[in-house]
Amino acid sequence: KLTATSSHVRDAVDLKRVMSTVWLCAFFPMFAGMYFTGLHATIAMEQMGIEQLAGWRGFIVELIAGYNPESWWHCVVYGAVFYVPIYIVTFAVGAFWEILFSIKRGHEINEGFFVTSILFSLIVPASIPLWQGALGISFCVVIG
Repeated sequence: KLTATSSHVRDAVDLKRVMSTVWLCAFFPMFAGMYFTGLHATIAMEQMGIEQLAGWRGFIVELIAGYNPESWWHCVVYGAVFYVPIYIVTFAVGAFWEILFSIKRGHEINEGFFVTSILFSLIVPASIPLWQGALGISFCVVIG
């Protein structure tokens, strides 16, 4: 038997909505990554006898939290001082390229970049220099 009518389904879910949902769903792994980074780092610091981080990251951790591996807040803050700068640089540099190419081509800004920015920032090491993160996301947006 042949189909007599259109076999396509019309749905209110478009690519923009799907990308926004994926971006929101990536926040759970982001927070879990910050927690586990902080947990393992504070345990390692405790075992090695290191009392604090050096530099601006150590200042922020001491200002907001501490280095107790049994405190979820301390672990999240410790992980956040490594992850959040990476995400900010990734988002800012990637948004720059996305906006530049959108203006140049006369297209609207693609929401898929939000997903690219969070996934890219989740797969790089926590100790990556920020300039390398900027270079990497530039390559992703410009070439990819």
